[in-house]
Amino acid sequence: MNIETLYHALRGNPGEAAESFREGARSDLSDGNGQGRGFYVWRNRDYALEHLSFLEESGIQGDPIIVHLNSYLNPGEWDIDHELHPSFSASFLYDNLNFLRQIPDGQVKTERGRLLPSKTRISNGSIVFAFDRGRSIGTFAMRRQTQGGHIGAAEILGRVIEYMQSTFPGKMIETKREWLSSPDVVALAYRGKTPLPVERLETLQD
Repeated sequence: MNIETLYHALRGNPGEAAESFREGARSDLSDGNGQGRGFYVWRNRDYALEHLSFLEESGIQGDPIIVHLNSYLNPGEWDIDHELHPSFSASFLYDNLNFLRQIPDGQVKTERGRLLPSKTRISNGSIVFAFDRGRSIGTFAMRRQTQGGHIGAAEILGRVIEYMQSTFPGKMIETKREWLSSPDVVALAYRGKTPLPVERLETLQD
């Protein structure tokens, strides 16, 4: 396992950013648009620069800052960003529906309701998730090769994988090791409990 240099992009006040990262980067600072708590990073500085432009276009104000970190990608603490790489986790669930169905109904909660794995099925090349909405059952169809950027899919995948990590740790660590070693994975989420040491903060000019 090699150590990697990783990059987190943000916009804000440099002094406030330095103070917030003084004791390291914590995994409880973001919920990744609903997919689960984590400190989200890029494996390439160029992607971090692109994300800074995206933040500006989204109306996020402040100086552009890139946080530099070095870390081993321990599969017990690291995950992929399911919003950017949903096809990895969707394909895993598609091929391992038996693991998914072992989750007790109602244990995984999302914005769509509580997941009912017992009713989840494969239909027309998609995983059809079922949710208890209180007075009705809702469904959400997700293709194996779901395109990145789908927040709804990311929330479901992130929450399901998080639960499976605690229930089937051996299987998930093996799977995450494969994900993290893929050159196609460029966005990651640190979910460990110990803050990551920050190497430096790079403040750029717009």
